Amino acid sequence: FGPAELHANGFYATGDDDPEDNDVDSFIVIEGQSHYWSEIMGFGIFDNVASVGSPADQISNIWAANLGATFKLTDKLSLTPDVWYAQLAEEDENGEDELGYEFNLKATYKLMENLNLDVVGAYLLAGDATSLDGNNENDPYLIGTRLSLSF
Repeated sequence: FGPAELHANGFYATGDDDPEDNDVDSFIVIEGQSHYWSEIMGFGIFDNVASVGSPADQISNIWAANLGATFKLTDKLSLTPDVWYAQLAEEDENGEDELGYEFNLKATYKLMENLNLDVVGAYLLAGDATSLDGNNENDPYLIGTRLSLSF
């Protein structure tokens, strides 16, 4: 759509419906595999901490959907808003399955050829499965910057 690009993403990975039995029903992640998706629930570009309850980049027992766009504002500046919804495929030990809605906004500025500055903001409207005890009171957020060099 001219200077705008729409994108969508989604995935589903089974969970174990009864951890007490001897059947392994959950999707098994291959050693060394990693899938970075949302900024807070799925490691994103900072890839060091994910929200409680989320499998992060080791996709298992989850389904998620994303809708977003990239707007090229100038030759050097682009803006990318994204919305994610994620839920556990099987309820956790507290009987909860909703991880929540995550809103991401990334501004990318091309400083010079192959050198970009990203400014990222993310906010998670946390569901009840994003908690250690099923009683979530705080919504996590993230703000960060990154310099990326391609060569």
